Amino acid sequence: YGGFYISRYNISKSSEGKPQSVKGVMPWVDINFDDAKKVASTIEDNEAVKSHLTFGAEYDSVLEWFIKTEVKTLAEIAEDSTEWGNHWNTENSPKKVVETGSRKEWCANNIYDFAGNVDEWTQEQNESSYRVIRGGFCYSDGCNFPVAYRFCISPCYYCNDTGFRATLYIK
Repeated sequence: YGGFYISRYNISKSSEGKPQSVKGVMPWVDINFDDAKKVASTIEDNEAVKSHLTFGAEYDSVLEWFIKTEVKTLAEIAEDSTEWGNHWNTENSPKKVVETGSRKEWCANNIYDFAGNVDEWTQEQNESSYRVIRGGFCYSDGCNFPVAYRFCISPCYYCNDTGFRATLYIK
């Protein structure tokens, strides 16, 4: 096992309807957990690399990496992500979902929109089998819903502000 990479941008749809992680397009939202999981698994599948919907432990590893590399502090992750995400209480926030990678200040270690813009499905679940979404979104604030916050929700839920990322693991 050679490690994992998380998509730089939220997953979006190409003009042909295929999943992609690219800058400057609207994130793929209004998708339930099962569909997000299925789509994420189709992005890459060969002898060297496999894709999947991000696990909660992988999400946490990325947050720990931000702290270890000193691009973000524990407080910016666990207490208030307002300054590095598209949150409604940010002074210059557009107060709506925006294109992926639209602002440099919403980037950490070359990963865009990890805090804010859209909630992100993960494969994590609570004891009631509810799925966990992470990251916060543009209609929440970064102090009550920082990037480390876990929001539990029914896996069949559709919401126009919930998207996802893919993780690639090296076989």
